[in-house]
Amino acid sequence: MNMQSLQKATMTGPEKESIITQIMNLLEESTIEIRRISHTIMPASFDRDGLGKVVKELEYKLINSNIRIEVFDNGDFTSLPKNMGIIAYRIIQE
Repeated sequence: MNMQSLQKATMTGPEKESIITQIMNLLEESTIEIRRISHTIMPASFDRDGLGKVVKELEYKLINSNIRIEVFDNGDFTSLPKNMGIIAYRIIQE
């Protein structure tokens, strides 16, 4: 909407600069939010550490938010296909 108003209007000087600043701030906020969401969906450490460790990391994050859970990772998750691990992680997140 800001871009459209900037394009259609015959603004000059401070008015135009104000809209450009608003647009830049919104873009920056959007970028930060997209990064936050993408890291929440699948941690970067999943490929490196595997399902067991990322679930443990999730446990520690939740403990800090006053939610009490206990994770017991008995078994070998290294042979689990990646897509199955991702599905399991998303189920655990929910």
